[in-house]
Order: sequence, then C-alpha cells, then structure tokens
Amino acid sequence: DEDGSEAHTSNYQFWLQRYNELKIFQQKNGHANPSYLNDPQLYSWLHRQKTQYRKEKLSPDRYQMLIELGVHFDYH
Repeated sequence: DEDGSEAHTSNYQFWLQRYNELKIFQQKNGHANPSYLNDPQLYSWLHRQKTQYRKEKLSPDRYQMLIELGVHFDYH
C-alpha cells in the first residue's frame, strides 16, 4: 500500500507519475474521468484520491492539482 513504510519521496514520485498519466489522459480525451474499462490502473488511482479526499487525508496541494485538471470531487 502507498501509505506503508515506503519513503515519502518514492510515494510522491509515484503520485506524480500517476498524476502525469492523468494529465495526458485529460489532454487526449478532454476530461479527467478515466473509466475502469479503458484504464483500470488510472481509474483505481483516481478513485483512491477521491477516497482520501472524503476522509480528509488528501493534501491541499494534491487536491488543487487534481481540481486544475478538471477532476470532480463533489459527487458520491
């Protein structure tokens, strides 16, 4: 799990890697909402970010970066 004993730096590098994948997805598709069928890894990662947000564990910096890509956090 990302929240395990790995160094914070490697977690952040992994997060940035997925974020950049989402950015590319958004540029290609015009939205930042990958489906499970089209990109299960990216979908699962984004789902985890939304879960972290609901638990108030997503950092403001990461939240802002995702909002700027057009990620919606307001639906359930």
